[in-house]
Amino acid sequence: MHVCHRCDHPACVRPSHLFLGSHADNMRDAAGKGRKKGKGGPGGAANGRARLTAPAVLRLRAQPYRHRTDTSWAEDLGVSVSAVHLARTGRTWACLPMPGEPGWEDAVAVLDRGT
Repeated sequence: MHVCHRCDHPACVRPSHLFLGSHADNMRDAAGKGRKKGKGGPGGAANGRARLTAPAVLRLRAQPYRHRTDTSWAEDLGVSVSAVHLARTGRTWACLPMPGEPGWEDAVAVLDRGT
């Protein structure tokens, strides 16, 4: 069991601000408050550290690797190679579908319409 903080101040010891919970409970609490990174946390453009846009990520994912390298994409988009690779492989921007997943065709159709 963990002692979790409703007020999100680790040094707080007020009993009314504390609750007992598992690690999973603590992670759900963090995600519900928008503090959790990764799955369950703010994703895509909602993440303040995002440098790519949803249309750019969909374009990255739509292009087979044999057409362009992550390095050339990174240079064109003005981001790091790792940002391109992580978005392209779904490690970031998990809120967007990958090719072949449900919703992929709809996402590409929106992209093709330019909206």
